[in-house]
Amino acid sequence: LSALADSDIPPMPSLADPSAAVEQRSSTLELFPVDPCITYLPKDGEDARVWLHCKYLVSQSKDICRPKSWIFFREEGRKSTAAGRVVEILSRNRLTRSVDGSAIAIVEPFTISEVVDPYYNMPLMTRSSGSAINVRPEVSI
Repeated sequence: LSALADSDIPPMPSLADPSAAVEQRSSTLELFPVDPCITYLPKDGEDARVWLHCKYLVSQSKDICRPKSWIFFREEGRKSTAAGRVVEILSRNRLTRSVDGSAIAIVEPFTISEVVDPYYNMPLMTRSSGSAINVRPEVSI
């Protein structure tokens, strides 16, 4: 699974100036409405504050998933599949990220009902009462 920063074409490693992208498209967690207790977000240091917004990620089935896309995913430590809508796709600052450099998807969880819609013949989905879920796309979507 991969995610690209706000560019249709990924930068060439030898030609790109990552500092320009970081200055223009970075955000701080203090301004971004994400629960700081989420497991995958770094807790301190520069990595904890600077993130790049990504346009899309590619699912394991090779589908393009953008913010507002509906997805099915597995939360780490659970075997069941959950449904949700992508709120944001973030990647660590290229200058400070570690070797894994993986992106994260902030997902709004939905509950799949056993009740089927009579017109669409599909299960009804309702917004879960919990907060947004942080999903590591490379293993979950």
